[in-house]
Amino acid sequence: MTLSSEYHPRLPGVRGGRPQGSRGGVVIDMNECMPELYQAERGKGAGHPMTRLFARLEQWSMAFADCVITPTEQQKEAFVRRGTPAEKIAVVLNGADEQLYRPRATEPLLWEPCGPFRLVSHGLVVERYGQDTMVRAIALLKERIPGIHLDIFGMGEFVPRLRALVAELGVERQVRGAGFVPHEELLAGIDSAHVGLVAAKRDIFRDLTLTNKMFEYVLMRKPVVIAETTAVRDYFGDECFAYFRSDDPADLARALHDLYHDPERGRAMIERASRQNQQYSWAVEQRRYRAAVFGMPADEGGAPALLTGARQGA
Repeated sequence: MTLSSEYHPRLPGVRGGRPQGSRGGVVIDMNECMPELYQAERGKGAGHPMTRLFARLEQWSMAFADCVITPTEQQKEAFVRRGTPAEKIAVVLNGADEQLYRPRATEPLLWEPCGPFRLVSHGLVVERYGQDTMVRAIALLKERIPGIHLDIFGMGEFVPRLRALVAELGVERQVRGAGFVPHEELLAGIDSAHVGLVAAKRDIFRDLTLTNKMFEYVLMRKPVVIAETTAVRDYFGDECFAYFRSDDPADLARALHDLYHDPERGRAMIERASRQNQQYSWAVEQRRYRAAVFGMPADEGGAPALLTGARQGA
């Protein structure tokens, strides 16, 4: 893909076609690893002819390009394993827009023990994003946490099955599907919640990626309860989020129950995740983008420091 005014609209200096001051050439935005995405969505193996074709097309595209942009170190490693030179690939995280996702209050909205416990989830409603895991966890907790409530903002092919599951489990009072809402209403819904919930089902593709919803909850100063994946652990460590096993309602219920009984842990999670997220802000990522595409020095230099090894938190 050649760089155009539609790519990274927050970046000054792009006026359509080639960026001002550019070194020229072709920049390709590899937002996703297509072989892994195909395997995850279609249930195919690495040796399937279509998987192999996607891998070849991916490599041919990157061989043609002068610069490759990708959003995680894990995806970069996958491309390098398949033959693309590491020095050709720049990692620029797709974080949330700090201008859009801003909390209305400076202090986090924490819950009281034995009081309401409001959860929020937003985005595309499809089976791989685990909204069914959320609903099943709520059913396990509705007697133990009487004030629990989940708002699901979004539309998608899984909505009819999700509504049927809500009725089957008898959690109509605890789960509300708001469907598509204007952005201001969505922000108000997130702002009024206590906890942001991300339950995407783990697979070969999800282990390489980060979800924007996670960054949006961090900016809105919500503690995040999230399904564990390799990329999320590496970028945010053990102490920033409350993790649970993917596609495991009982383990999600455990994570929510533990957090509900420890509001101060929620406050600590917000502060740690916010500090860690500072190195992934657009102010920082913009410099990495400029270094890769425009040949300008990156003031911060290098890729973000991942919390690998001991994964010590922030």
